[in-house]
Amino acid sequence: QNDFYVDSDGKKANYPHYHRKSEEKLGKIQARLAKKQKGSNNYKKLQAKIQKLHAKIKNQRNDFLQQESTRLVRKYDVIAVEDIDLRAMGGALKLGKNLHDNGFGMFRTMLAYKLEQKGSCLVKVDRWFASTKTCSHCGHVQKVSLDERTYVCEECGFTIDRDWNAAINIREEGKRVFLNYFKTLIEEKQAAA
Repeated sequence: QNDFYVDSDGKKANYPHYHRKSEEKLGKIQARLAKKQKGSNNYKKLQAKIQKLHAKIKNQRNDFLQQESTRLVRKYDVIAVEDIDLRAMGGALKLGKNLHDNGFGMFRTMLAYKLEQKGSCLVKVDRWFASTKTCSHCGHVQKVSLDERTYVCEECGFTIDRDWNAAINIREEGKRVFLNYFKTLIEEKQAAA
């Protein structure tokens, strides 16, 4: 998956993979560094180059995340995201590098505090909620393999991009979670009065 996220309108945010783009350059400098004598001036110069490149990648990533989170918080009052275990996903060979490169965990944190400043909140949908397996059209739940990029409902025949389908389901579950949260708050206030 190359998309940073897919929203419930089917819009995709494509993340510029800064680390991936700099990997070749980084590799060349590190190879040169390995040939230098540790502690020499040339060794220190190359070390400084590597640190500078890592700082550039970090700043580019942070800038992208700040801009994207600010854009979303200005557009929406409440945002729902899947509460995925990023640490476990990061351990997967195929996903690990992409997840660490795009900083999705940092992105969720930015969304949360920016929404809070606005007087709202980030709604986290339970990671065990079957967002990918459920048809957003009729509610039928079926098995979906990781390599299936298009969701085709066995029940009603509804066909949609797999991630867009999941995003619609997350939005609807997010609404339910959000309303339950407020219902509980009101009940608690009434009980205390």
